Amino acid sequence: MTVINFSQDNSQRHLPIVLGWTACIGAAAFVLLTWYNAGVDLKFEIRNYEKDMHDAVASNADFKVQLYTLLAPDQLDRIGVDRGLVREAHPLYLGSGQEVAVAH
Repeated sequence: MTVINFSQDNSQRHLPIVLGWTACIGAAAFVLLTWYNAGVDLKFEIRNYEKDMHDAVASNADFKVQLYTLLAPDQLDRIGVDRGLVREAHPLYLGSGQEVAVAH
């Protein structure tokens, strides 16, 4: 019969190695979990930004519709008539070589 006798000196010699490997595995698990959580948080933020961008695009489309409705030619004519403005039949535009009269 074989008797295996573990001596105290042998187990004390392996203790720092076991503790070192345990610390390395624990540190690696911590780093990997931290990276995983950062990736999940980043994915969540990207989804929120995409939703915000979609809402902004929809809101921008609504504003464009309102702007184009206000700037429609028939609307501008009506606003001009309501304010007492007269449409100029032959407007003179500024160009080079023309004098400009400024009233003070």
